[in-house]
Order: sequence, then structure tokens, then C-alpha cells
Amino acid sequence: MVIFDIDGTLYESREYEVELGRTIVSLVGEMLGISTDDARQRLESEKKTSLTVSSSIARLGIDRRHFYTLLAERIEPSRFIAPDPLVAEIVRTLRLAGVKVAAHTNSGALLAGKVLDALGLKTEDFDIVMTSDEAEPKPAPDGYIRITKRAGVSPSEAVYVGDRPLIELRTAKTLGMTTILVGQCRSIWADYSINTIHEALKLINRLILDDT
Repeated sequence: MVIFDIDGTLYESREYEVELGRTIVSLVGEMLGISTDDARQRLESEKKTSLTVSSSIARLGIDRRHFYTLLAERIEPSRFIAPDPLVAEIVRTLRLAGVKVAAHTNSGALLAGKVLDALGLKTEDFDIVMTSDEAEPKPAPDGYIRITKRAGVSPSEAVYVGDRPLIELRTAKTLGMTTILVGQCRSIWADYSINTIHEALKLINRLILDDT
């Protein structure tokens, strides 16, 4: 089985990252009734402990599911993210070869669907799409465990691909998964460190498809 993180892993877009961050801060300010500057400061303060936006907004008293529904209505990933035929092809090739494929994100289902659509993928291209609408956000192990149980595999049979060592790969590695780090320096939580998702896909071909 292969589990892909979505944001920052299946694509790279600094422009989208900036726009997403700006929209998140603006929405937090509106929902808490505070200024944008105060919202930014409170988010940054919470992230020092919580590590992620998903956990931080919960600590600020904001309902995570409602927040991501509103966020999905306000942002259009396709303005910043271009379709990637190679990513789409590999995901479909893995499934055709009988390999279970999942997407795992801290985002909500609506926004995750819009990002996948921008990439030229759909949720139906994956066996499982796990979002924070259903599971506790990473680094909590909840989503990882739900994915493997639903797929009928043990964690040791899964390869996890992500771009954040402490938030994503540490949990995956602790559970016994093989881990691939995309776009960063080496980490003790990564079995393999790869510069781009395209290089990661080639590695997955060697690790998974050559053995099927």
C-alpha cells in the first residue's frame, strides 16, 4: 500500500501556499472576531505547540470541520496548481497493479477534493481519502490506523510519502511504515529522502511495482 500526503507532497506551489496562509488567517480573524494581525499572532503561537493549523484552530475554539468547509468556499487551488499527468498516471498505474493507494491530509474533504481536481485527479482515483473531517489530524495516529485497517493491510505493508518529518513521517515510522520524505534534507524519520514527487514516484515504482 502507498499513502500520499497531499499538500506540499503531490505538488509544489509557493503561490498557493501564500494564498492559503493568507486566507486561513483572514478566516480565523473573522470567526474569532479579532483583527488579522491578532489572528496571525494567535495562530503562530498555537502552532509552536500544536505544530499544525488543524490542531491550532481547535485549540482556539474553532470547529475544525466548519472551518475547512468555509475555507474551501473561499479559495480556488486551480488558480495556483497545474495538472500533473505523471502523478495522475502513477496513482492509476499503482491501482491497476493491485496496489492500494490512499491520500491523507489534515485538510477537509471539500478542499482536498479541489486540490486533487487541480492536479488532474479525483477522489475516486484513490482507494481511500482520509481527511480531518473523519480523523484526528496528523501527527495523531488516528488517520494512519484508519487507512490501513480500511485497506486490510498492516502498517508494515505501507509506504508513506510526505514532506514534513515531525508532523507526518514520525508517526508513520513509529507505526512501522516505510517512509519517503519529499523536498527536504534527510531526517531520522525518513527511510528515503527525495527532492521531488516525480523522483519519489520513480522510487515507488522500484519499491512496489517491481515486486508485484
